[in-house]
Amino acid sequence: MKIKISEHFTTKKLIVFVLPSIFMMIITSIYGVIVEIGYTIGCAPIIAYNYGSENHLELKSLFKKSVITMSIVGIILSGLAQALAIPLAKLFVGYNEELYTLTVYAFRLFSFSFIFSGINIFSSGFFTALNNGIISAIISFLHGLIFQVAFVFILPLIFGVDGIWWAMFATEICACIVSVSFFIAKRKKYHYA
Repeated sequence: MKIKISEHFTTKKLIVFVLPSIFMMIITSIYGVIVEIGYTIGCAPIIAYNYGSENHLELKSLFKKSVITMSIVGIILSGLAQALAIPLAKLFVGYNEELYTLTVYAFRLFSFSFIFSGINIFSSGFFTALNNGIISAIISFLHGLIFQVAFVFILPLIFGVDGIWWAMFATEICACIVSVSFFIAKRKKYHYA
């Protein structure tokens, strides 16, 4: 079923249109929980302790290891998402060929966002651990609301339905640019790089 964003939606067309997004958000939520709870929140007390005790050498080491870890995990998860798109789509929506095809296509486009999302989650938690809630809030607000809403509205106008799938990737890239900018701007103040 070919769906154009400008056409009238029936219930069936709406379901076919949104199920891939729901599927991708479930996977993204699982990834976010693993990264945020498993790593970012887990290392936040260590970062805060070393910052508070002015152990700059250990803080630099933690920062470097964290950025490398988040980058590697993001690349691996993006690759896994590419490799598992077909079997996972078949498992969840294999009953409908059109929905299955759309889900595989959308999930593969969407999976590129995993490359940057770990860095973005980590950066917010990192600045919270350094007692800078304002930077943490700016990163979270831009990432979670401003960039997502803007790209969901703008990219479909440029790329059609594919713009929806690319919106999260664009969000993650912009949030990563903001995160890296803060990392560079605050490195001398907090002595982590």
